[in-house]
Amino acid sequence: MKSIFISGGCGGFGLAVARVFRNEGYIVGLGDLRPPADESIPGEGITFYELDVTRPESWDAALSEFTKLTGGRLDILDNNAGIIDSATIAESEPARIRAVIDVNALGITLG
Repeated sequence: MKSIFISGGCGGFGLAVARVFRNEGYIVGLGDLRPPADESIPGEGITFYELDVTRPESWDAALSEFTKLTGGRLDILDNNAGIIDSATIAESEPARIRAVIDVNALGITLG
C-alpha cells in the first residue's frame, strides 16, 4: 500500500489532501503541532504525528513512527506546513517575522 505524509496536515489544504489520498487507498500521516479539530480524523487510514517542522528531531521522530506503520515506505512527502501572513514587514513584530521564515523556509528545507 502506498503512503503519504503531510506536514501542516491538520487543517485547510493539508487536511483536504489527506482525505483525497485516503480515498485513493493511501496510508496517510498528518504532521502538525496540534491534532485536527475534526475528531473523526485521525481514523480510517489517517494517523496524526506531532510535528514541529522547524526542529530536525521532530521530523526524525514523526517520520520514524509513520514509516513503522507503513513497513518502511514513504512514497510522497507533501511539505504543506506554512504560515500565511497578510501584514507587511513594517506592521509585523520581529518574532512573527522569524516564525514565518522558520516555518516557510527552514521547515520546508528540513522536510
